[in-house]
Amino acid sequence: MVAGTSYHKGLEVNYGQKIESKKDLKESEVLDAVSTEFDSKIVEVEEPKKVKSSVKDETISISKHYHETIAGTIQPKEVEKKIEVTFGNVDYNLIGYVDLITDNGLVIENKTTARTPSSISVDHLIQGSIYAMSEGVNQVRYDYAVKLKTPKVVTLTEQITEEQKAFTLTLLGEVDRAIQNEVFYPNRSNFMCSRKGCGYYRECEKKYGGRVRD
Repeated sequence: MVAGTSYHKGLEVNYGQKIESKKDLKESEVLDAVSTEFDSKIVEVEEPKKVKSSVKDETISISKHYHETIAGTIQPKEVEKKIEVTFGNVDYNLIGYVDLITDNGLVIENKTTARTPSSISVDHLIQGSIYAMSEGVNQVRYDYAVKLKTPKVVTLTEQITEEQKAFTLTLLGEVDRAIQNEVFYPNRSNFMCSRKGCGYYRECEKKYGGRVRD
């Protein structure tokens, strides 16, 4: 999570000023922003010394590659745009942040991954569908920075169909009903569900049974 946040900070710093300047920052300035963000966040991680050096180098590497290969092709119109929307089938405002909207209206989500993606995950499609509906577009681009020994960026573009929008709205409605009725269930397949990753694992085990993994 620290790596992803730091990677995004470099993009935000560069594209934020590029809206007006029309020029990318120097690579060293972007990498400095990434490094500073990483150092400020890693202190919150348990036993950070075990991961700090290798993960930071990896984050710097993908940021450098992105800046060299992708940044120059994009002219941003809005960066980290906050959206607050209400859909007809839910009773609350949904808040999110769109990574990037280009000057020609293209919505881009920036992701980091350890493996080369061949398709867009369901979770990312749901996120993209919400942004597409909020922005009135039917297409979202996902730029995946792949954390390999030789880093690369894989670009996947998805048409957000009416069927996908309908699925997303239905899912939001189900989540809304669960919130209203205080019906929740543990998602122990999530990568954050562990004794190290969640401070509430004791309460979870007490309420739902079973054992949260180490």
